[in-house]
Amino acid sequence: MVESQPSKLLVAGSNPVSRSKKQLKAAFRNEGRESMFEQAAIAVRDKQGYAQLHALIDAAFDARDADVFLNRVTRRKLRIRDYEGVLKYGLLGKEAAALYQALPVSDQGLTRERYLRLVEAVPLDLRQRYFRVYAYY
Repeated sequence: MVESQPSKLLVAGSNPVSRSKKQLKAAFRNEGRESMFEQAAIAVRDKQGYAQLHALIDAAFDARDADVFLNRVTRRKLRIRDYEGVLKYGLLGKEAAALYQALPVSDQGLTRERYLRLVEAVPLDLRQRYFRVYAYY
């Protein structure tokens, strides 16, 4: 005959799953107050080419010119987040593609991040007007 003893897991409040969920929720709430992501600082290697290309990107997203730029992207049937396509068709300027190709890979990555950050900073009314350009499908 085998004796059966009640499991310690069945005692009220001792469920390890519920306890771990509570601890995770508390940790997540505390972590949310701090920065969850901190971008690593990457030094720019080709400062002159980097500055020239970023001037072209900033000019395209200037408040006065963003509408014109988005219209050009729409006419080419591109998505706004397709940075290489925008470069290929010269929508940031004829020399933008050559400047981008001349940059080291790390500077190219920083440039893509800046471009995408500016894409998301476009005012909501323009984003709604150019919904197809901003769509993910």
